[in-house]
Amino acid sequence: NGEGKCPSIDWWYTQSSAGHPENHNLVIAYQQKENSAYSIRYAVFEKQNGTYIKKSLLSSETLYLASNESYTSNANPNITVGGNNNDSRGYFVLTFEKKNASDAGIYWIYGQISWNGVGISNSSNSDFLYGVQYCSGINENYRNKIPGTNANSINATVSINKSNSYPNGFDVIYEQYNSSTSSTIKDALLSCTSTNNVWNPVYHQTDILSASTGAVNQKPSM
Repeated sequence: NGEGKCPSIDWWYTQSSAGHPENHNLVIAYQQKENSAYSIRYAVFEKQNGTYIKKSLLSSETLYLASNESYTSNANPNITVGGNNNDSRGYFVLTFEKKNASDAGIYWIYGQISWNGVGISNSSNSDFLYGVQYCSGINENYRNKIPGTNANSINATVSINKSNSYPNGFDVIYEQYNSSTSSTIKDALLSCTSTNNVWNPVYHQTDILSASTGAVNQKPSM
């Protein structure tokens, strides 16, 4: 509607099995204006007869509501999708940057996704519990922040394994801005597993990929 910005796109593919058809899906995450604040929303597109059609989701399109952040700041959401259980489900990671609040830094959300939306497995049946329920919990205050990040942690990029059935480990690479002539590229190693619908987020470590030695390291991508 003219008030969405900073889009990110990824794809995933599932083979036909267990009564489900073969699927080719695209996922787009973006920053949406919410009065003076913003939300991070997403959309799923499915390839049908050679054309990608926007799906009607069973869950909210809002992945995160930044009620204390200003829309004028770019949250730079990034979404990636990988893995499948051979029944249409994949796993996604979303990162975004909080700039204005005292808890500024890079945050992440991990969870399951299908052509109907995001959610978690429901152990009582084969369906999903649709809604904003992920590795990081449903409350805005409990999103997972990457330790050591702050308002100067920018240009995050995220990758997840598209081949493993359960790709619980992933990397977030970002630029740590020091000055107009000095930045460092860092790699945060993270994972999240689910046991009986209990999500366990884990921060492993952050490695320096390119140290600041007078050169400017900018805008990593993977």
